[in-house]
Amino acid sequence: MIKRDYIQAFVRRATALAAFVAVLWVVQIVNSLFSYGLNQNFGLIPRHISGLDGVIASPLLHGSFAHLMANTPPLLVMAGLLAATATRALLAVNAVLTSSTP
Repeated sequence: MIKRDYIQAFVRRATALAAFVAVLWVVQIVNSLFSYGLNQNFGLIPRHISGLDGVIASPLLHGSFAHLMANTPPLLVMAGLLAATATRALLAVNAVLTSSTP
């Protein structure tokens, strides 16, 4: 019974990870269609208070497809390991990693 619960939990977390990566790619496609206007409207703007709302949206925005392609494999590896091992720490670790990403 414990094994089945563990597998179900892992599948749920892996599905959530796949959905998050899919959202990143959809946001990047939409961003490129709008000539990266989302970065200007929803990204961080240095030395401007009006750009602070970008703290929430900036982890979803990337400067180019190469940037997103470079970030995707490490995200899959690290989040995959986290999904396979952690339960309680999942949200806390994701919050720390997302807030520390430049």
